[in-house]
Amino acid sequence: ISISTHSTSTTQNSCIDNIITNNIESVLNSGVIDNLGSTHRPIFAMFHLNISPTTSCSDSKQIQYYSFSKTNVESLINDLESKVENLLGYEEPDFDDFFDIFNKAIDTHCKLEKPKVTKRNPITNPWITDGIVEAIRVKEELYNDWILSKRDKNFSPIGDPSLHLRFTTYRRCLKHVIKTQKNAYLNGKILENDG
Repeated sequence: ISISTHSTSTTQNSCIDNIITNNIESVLNSGVIDNLGSTHRPIFAMFHLNISPTTSCSDSKQIQYYSFSKTNVESLINDLESKVENLLGYEEPDFDDFFDIFNKAIDTHCKLEKPKVTKRNPITNPWITDGIVEAIRVKEELYNDWILSKRDKNFSPIGDPSLHLRFTTYRRCLKHVIKTQKNAYLNGKILENDG
């Protein structure tokens, strides 16, 4: 990190925080988080970790406690943006206050009411993107809407045909998207190892 992480009006700018790695090639991005209104700015680093799947990992189920879907992240960002004024109101904002606000916002907007157990994880299905996960959630909602329509006297026992058509059309399209994504991923892996 080549920019200062600490500065005050009475002292010289300095870099007092470090991220130490023995594999510089794996660093995707690093930097300093700015505009917190503090004299001490937090640092971050993002790494590409090439973790090869093992038999025991690929067969295991994953417990998901948080959902970082597009809608959840958007509501999280809106909440945090509304609280920025509170943080910037202090002459010297406290990082602990920011951290508490951030954690509470994550729990409010992204934490699942009940943890979800799934075999669909980055090790067993690396082609499943966040967009596909969100689309699967939408498909499940369409399915639930159709099932609930079976309770309606007008559509009992088969449910609302228009809701059924919406669900089956969406499901067919989603299957095609997943198949295309899987093929693209596998083709990329073949090209990576072509030699």
